[in-house]
Amino acid sequence: MSKVFRFLPYSLLIFLALIVSLMKTVPAFAVQPTNYKGVPIDVSLDPKQVMIDGDHVTFTITAPNNGTFDPSQSYSYSVFPGEKVSITGPSCPIFQQATNPDPTGTQLVFTWKFDSCRASLGKWHLIVWMGKGTSALLDANTPIIVPDYPFEIEQPQGGTLRIEASRKSKTYGLSETPQVNLYNARANNWYEFWWDGAGLLDDFATKEHPSSDGNVLNISLRKIGSDFTKIGPKKLCMQVGNDSKPFNLSCSTFFEYFKFDALPPPPESLPPPGTPNSCHIDIGAAHVPNPAVNDSVGAGVTNLPPNQQFKINLLSQDETTIINSVTDTSDKQGVINVNLKDHIDLGTYKVTIVDANNVLVCTKDFTVTQDGSSYPKTEGCQTTDCTKAGEDSGCDVSGSRGPAIKTAIGCIHTNPAEFVKDMMTFIIGISGGLAFLLMILGAFQMLTSAGNPETLHAGRERLTSAVIGLLIVIFATLLLQIIGLDILQIPGFKR
Repeated sequence: MSKVFRFLPYSLLIFLALIVSLMKTVPAFAVQPTNYKGVPIDVSLDPKQVMIDGDHVTFTITAPNNGTFDPSQSYSYSVFPGEKVSITGPSCPIFQQATNPDPTGTQLVFTWKFDSCRASLGKWHLIVWMGKGTSALLDANTPIIVPDYPFEIEQPQGGTLRIEASRKSKTYGLSETPQVNLYNARANNWYEFWWDGAGLLDDFATKEHPSSDGNVLNISLRKIGSDFTKIGPKKLCMQVGNDSKPFNLSCSTFFEYFKFDALPPPPESLPPPGTPNSCHIDIGAAHVPNPAVNDSVGAGVTNLPPNQQFKINLLSQDETTIINSVTDTSDKQGVINVNLKDHIDLGTYKVTIVDANNVLVCTKDFTVTQDGSSYPKTEGCQTTDCTKAGEDSGCDVSGSRGPAIKTAIGCIHTNPAEFVKDMMTFIIGISGGLAFLLMILGAFQMLTSAGNPETLHAGRERLTSAVIGLLIVIFATLLLQIIGLDILQIPGFKR
């Protein structure tokens, strides 16, 4: 009986391994490595960087073996905006096009023209399947060639758009005019704002057409398209474009929540205006809290004395170099929003605010990072080994196995199935190490028993138990591979 209890921890490991194998059975539209018929599928874009001011993008799906795709069959594709593939969520109408592979069955080519389905900035997803149209896609038996290939539509000259309520509390009284800050806008683009749920007869909350790049725009919004006589939350949407009405537009990429109350909120808990170091500086850029290389950088300053002139300086951290200075007058609420630099370089900087007498009012340091985009680029798995996707840049980007973070025990993924897999890898490694140590300890007891039968027996028992436990773990893993891969053919299993 004692031996049974010794093997119990290893039996639990086997049980957890089986759970991992079952969790690897993913639905058709879950993010997974691009793999079809047991071979890796390469997806490439032309152009590689898809810009919002372009008119098309060509997807080329390539297999390494002749005959991977059936030349006698048709294949279709769809594109979806947003954080994940969703055929029922808010998006453009599904776009599809049937095509046949080249005669060798190694390549599929699709060209998506933006005018067929409105393109918007941010994340998009491509899926490809065998058959014609969405009816084939919705069939559970339809072969999915590319279950999810993420790509990004960017704006020219870099800098990722961001919108946020002009108040940190995001709360306005029903009688007040709500305001929003727009960061990293580009000249000659139209930026449309509307309240979620606006109907065909409703108008936009506003449209903006900046005259220069990188401005930090403070925008007043019309209260239209929703019932602003009732308190509660409202969702503001934005897109790049110039439509006549906000009807049926996607609100999945740029949005901000506002709260409306019967009375205006009390002033934010800041020191009284006019006192030394009382103002509050927000650095406006594409990334929070730090800007990224090539982003435009602006300063939003609050709690200043109203209707007074101030100079906002952008300095090197050691304050030896003045990079730019802007003079502006605070409004009646004591607020200033200015653009300090259109394109920023790597480094650490300082912003200082001085009054008309050149007296320092407040200051703030900030750091420019290499990549502060709100929509990290995901190139997809381009090699035969997709298990390390997303780990090369510090385990902090989305790869084919999902988002991951660095921990003291290695790279841990936040996707539930991958998280359990990472933990199982760690636990099995620890189990093997413990078994090895127990074998050494058992052998040491036998060697040092000096003829004592009890010590000799205890050492033999410990060594035997460690060897049996290690064999159970090894053969349990092998058994799961045979059952999962060769018999049940569970997706995600591979040798």
